[in-house]
Amino acid sequence: IFTKSNNAPVVAQLLSYMSVSQARAGDLAGAAATNQRMLELMPGNIGALRNLAIISRDLGKPDDAMNYLNQAIAASAGNVADLKPLLQFAAELYQAKGDTTQVAAQYEKIVELDPTDLNALINLANLYTATANDAKLIEIEQKLIALDPQNYQYPLGMAQALARQGRTQEALISAQQARAL
Repeated sequence: IFTKSNNAPVVAQLLSYMSVSQARAGDLAGAAATNQRMLELMPGNIGALRNLAIISRDLGKPDDAMNYLNQAIAASAGNVADLKPLLQFAAELYQAKGDTTQVAAQYEKIVELDPTDLNALINLANLYTATANDAKLIEIEQKLIALDPQNYQYPLGMAQALARQGRTQEALISAQQARAL
């Protein structure tokens, strides 16, 4: 049943169910082997690559996790539905390593794919606040204001960043906008 054939997608789905069962039972090595088998049947299978990245992370192998994740990103061929969660996972892996530059890069890629992704924009705003990158923070706050004009936090965040840059007149205008909300 687990041989390469015209039924490879069906077999891959069965293997996927099997790997989930193995992982839930705590058999991460078995789940990894099952996902490897899935890749033999369907090279570049995004689900198997993502699962291997998750398993590698859970086994304390962040470099292997990133390797599998990069393969999944490449295999996604720009499909936004596949790519966004993969980039989100990449951001989480980089965050665990303390690499804020790469965390920001992943969220920037998400925003490039979907300029209306509030979660990615909010994460970028938090990152740029934490790293005192006021120029980038102002850009992100402007996007957030455009997407959610009734939220006072975005003009307030922009006012604070503008004030830190010495742009007091613009900061006052943003603060007044926040206060009006």
